Amino acid sequence: MAVAIGCARLANVHWAAWQWALVLFVAFDLGGGIVSTCLPATLRAVRPQGDPLRPLYNAALHIHPLLLTLVIPGQDWAAMFLLHGAGAAGVAAAGLMSIRHCAGLALAWCAGAIALINSVGIAPGLAWLAPTYLLKLVGSFAVLAPWEQQP
Repeated sequence: MAVAIGCARLANVHWAAWQWALVLFVAFDLGGGIVSTCLPATLRAVRPQGDPLRPLYNAALHIHPLLLTLVIPGQDWAAMFLLHGAGAAGVAAAGLMSIRHCAGLALAWCAGAIALINSVGIAPGLAWLAPTYLLKLVGSFAVLAPWEQQP
């Protein structure tokens, strides 16, 4: 949340209190999600063994970028649909990758998608959104679940 506040202050945005509340809620959810999706209990829920589609469902339901597009003036729908699609596609790609190469692919995907989305355009004050969103959904594949670790 501190990074989101810092980005908004540096961009000198003038949001209403309800817009601030929504942005900070999304920042809290995504920022906390980066940490929590790397914990074994959450990995069991989000990437359960034997259910390869669960991570993709989880990514598809994370509509945070689209929600912020509705409430933040000047946000480009194309950039937010690209961000949402990059999250889902990155999860699908990481899910198809072998355990041995999954971490590298997940982190490379995050770096490439962030660069692409930033070149399309993010509204002032939301520079934190793409990195946080992608690290939560795709970057978490860099952490092996206990059942994926080799003895």
